[in-house]
Amino acid sequence: MTRTTPERAALQRLLTTATPDAAPLIVAAKLRVPARREDDVARPALSARIAAAAGRPLAVLAAPAGYGKTTAVAAWARAADGPVAWVRLDRGDDDPVRLAAHLLAAIGQHDEAAVAEAGPALLAGADPVDVVVPLLSNGLQRRAGPPVALVLDDHHEVTAPDAHAVLAAVATLVAPALPVVLVGRTPPPFPLGRLRVDGVVSEIGPGELRMGRDETERFLTSGLGLALSPEELDRLDEQVEGWPAGLALAGRALRSTDDPARVLASVVDADEAIGEYVVEEVVAPSSPAVAGLLRRTSVLERLEPELCAAVLDDDVPTAPLVRELRRAHLVTDGGAGRAPRQHRLLRDVLRRRLDDRSPGLAAELHLRVAERLAREHRWDEAVGHALDAGATDRAAELLLAGWPVLLRAQQLPALGRLLERFPAGRPDPVVEALSAAHHALVHATPTAWQHVERLAADRDAFPELAPIVDFALLSPLAGNVGQSLDVAPRALEHARADPATLFHARTLHAIVLRLAGRDREARELVRPELVVRGDPAAESWRLALLSLLDADAGRGEAAVERARAAVAIAERTGEATSVAFAPAYRALGRALVAAGELDEARAVLEDVVRCTGRAPDGVHHLASLVARGRLALAEGDLPEARDAAGQARAIAARYRDVGRHAQELRELERAVRHREEDELHGTDLSPAELEVLRRLPSDRSIAEIAADSYVSPNTVKTHVRRIYRRLGVSSREDAVAVARARRLL
Repeated sequence: MTRTTPERAALQRLLTTATPDAAPLIVAAKLRVPARREDDVARPALSARIAAAAGRPLAVLAAPAGYGKTTAVAAWARAADGPVAWVRLDRGDDDPVRLAAHLLAAIGQHDEAAVAEAGPALLAGADPVDVVVPLLSNGLQRRAGPPVALVLDDHHEVTAPDAHAVLAAVATLVAPALPVVLVGRTPPPFPLGRLRVDGVVSEIGPGELRMGRDETERFLTSGLGLALSPEELDRLDEQVEGWPAGLALAGRALRSTDDPARVLASVVDADEAIGEYVVEEVVAPSSPAVAGLLRRTSVLERLEPELCAAVLDDDVPTAPLVRELRRAHLVTDGGAGRAPRQHRLLRDVLRRRLDDRSPGLAAELHLRVAERLAREHRWDEAVGHALDAGATDRAAELLLAGWPVLLRAQQLPALGRLLERFPAGRPDPVVEALSAAHHALVHATPTAWQHVERLAADRDAFPELAPIVDFALLSPLAGNVGQSLDVAPRALEHARADPATLFHARTLHAIVLRLAGRDREARELVRPELVVRGDPAAESWRLALLSLLDADAGRGEAAVERARAAVAIAERTGEATSVAFAPAYRALGRALVAAGELDEARAVLEDVVRCTGRAPDGVHHLASLVARGRLALAEGDLPEARDAAGQARAIAARYRDVGRHAQELRELERAVRHREEDELHGTDLSPAELEVLRRLPSDRSIAEIAADSYVSPNTVKTHVRRIYRRLGVSSREDAVAVARARRLL
C-alpha cells in the first residue's frame, strides 16, 4: 500500500478543497480531453501538422470560432504516443490562483511528483508567477520518461493581466520541459517575437485549419451521409471556403431540407442558424469599434484603408482597427500584396444584417465607395458599387467616364458582367453603345460589327458616344481595314488624355497598318519609347506585331524571340487561355513553322485554334486557321491544309476587307492548289475527268461541254485543270495528243 506523504496529501487537498468564498476550486470536466463526436472525420494531414507543432516547446493554434481547433487538437491528443494534460480555460480562470490550480491538477493526473512542490506552495498562498510556475518547471525537469504535453484550450477566455502573466510564465519557463499547446481565437496574450527568433514556437492558423475540397467531401459523405455532385460541391465550397462550422451548419441544412438547390444557391439565406452563429460567436465577442467596422465593410470586396475610411461616419483611423481584425483572424489574407477580405459567409451574414437593421445605409455606403473608386479611375469597381446602390443613372455616367479603360481587352469580361446588371426595361444610350462594342469585341461576329457601324452612322444624335464607337471600330477584329484607318485619327485623339489608353489605341492602329501593307508606319507606332506599362494585352500585342514584321522581313530568329516575349506576358498574367492573348501564340506558331520547329508549332497552334474557335466567325479565328493551314502544308498534311483554307475562306467572305489576312489566305489556297497538282502528276484520271477528256478533241467550248455533261462551267474548268496536271501538259491540244498516245482516246 502506498504511504501518504505530506506532499501527496497537499496535492489531494488541492484537487478537492474550495476557495475561501466556497466556489469549487477544481472543475474536473475542464481537465478532460473532449470525446470524439459522431460526425467527426479523420484529418490525418492536420493531425500530423499538429503533432509536428507539438514537438516544439510552444505550439499556437489561433483561428476564429468554428475552425475546428479544439476538435483537431483533441483528435491528436487521443492518438498521441505520450501523455497529454488538458485544461479548458474559461472566464473563471482570470483568477491566477484558480488558473494555476487547474494547470497543476491537469499535469498531476499524469505526474504527481512534478507538482509535489508547486501544489503545496500554491495552497500556502505563494505567488503563481514568481513561485508556483518555477517550482513546476523544476519538478518537470526531474521527470523521467516521455514529457507530458499540456494543452490550454480557449485561452482567449482569459483576459485579466495577472492570468496572462501566468500563461506567459508557463510558455517561457515550463515549455522547455513540457510542450505547451495554446488553442484560441486570438494569438497568445504575450509577445511571440523572441520565441519565433529562437525557433521554439510553431504556429497554425485558419489557412491550415480550413477544410480542403477532399475533406469537405469526406465530411459531407462520411460525417453527414450526404452525396453531392462535383458541381454542387463547388457551389457549397465557394460559399463556405472550408470553414468547418459553416460547413457543418450548411450540411445539416441540406440534410433537413426538401429543396437542396435553395441551400446551395445561398447558404446564409437558407439557414438562419448560420447567421446566428456568426453573430453570436464571431461578431459579438469583438469590441464595438471592430464590430461596427465589420458591419460597414461588408459592402467591400477587400478592406483597403481608403475604402474602409469611406464607409465610416467619423474620422476614425482605420489602420488600427484592421490590424485588430487581422490579429483576431477575422479577415483572410489577400495574398500577393492585396488587402485582406472578410470570409464569404461572414460578409454575407453581415451584409444582410445591415439591410435589416439600417435600411438604406448599404446603398449610401456603396455610393460612397463608388465615388472613391471613380477618383482612383477604378471604373469597373466604381460602376459595380453604383449598381449595388441601385443608382443606375450614376452607374451609366461612370461607364461613360471610364470607357477607355473598360474597352481594353483584359477588362472586357468585367465590362460584360456589369452591362448584364443594368435593367433591361430602360435602355440607356451609353449602355447600348458599350454593349454593342463589347459584343463585337468579344464575340467578333459580322452582325455584331454591323450594329457598331449603325451606331457610328447615328453619331450626330449622341455625340458623346462617338469616341466609344470610334475606339471599337479601330479594332482589327472589325474586318474592315479601310474603315479602321479612317477612324484612327479620331480614336487616337479621344485616347490622348490617358497615356495607357493612347498606347492601347496606337498598338491597335499599328496592327491595322500592317494589315493594310504599311509595315514601316506600323513599326514606327510601336517604338520602345512609346510603350506605356500597365496594359499587358497591348504590350503582348506589340511584341506579337513586331514578331510578324520580323517574319515578313525574313528575320526568323528575331521573330521567334519577340513572339516568346509576347507569350511570356500572357503567362505572367495567368490569362494564357484568354482570346486577348491569341495574337501572341499565333505569332509564335507562325515563327516556329518558319524555323522548322514543327512539333512545338503544332502544340501552340492547336491551342490557338481552340481558343479563337470560341468566336468561330471572327477575324481572330480566320488568322488562326490560316496559320494552322501553313503548318499543315509544312507537315505534308494536305487534307488538313485544305480544310483550314476552306474554313478561313468562309469567314473571310463575311467581311468587307480583312486586309493582309486575305492575301495570306490566297497564298495558302494557291499553295494547296499547287500541292494538289503536284500530287496529281502521273496519276490516273477519274471517271468524270475521262468524260470531259473525251469531249476535248471537239471544237465545243467549256460552256458547251458543261451543258452536255449537266454540270457547271467551273466544274469543267476544274476537271480540265486536273487533266492537264495528271497528263503533264499545259494546253488542250497537248492534252489530246498525250491522251491519244496513251490510248485514253
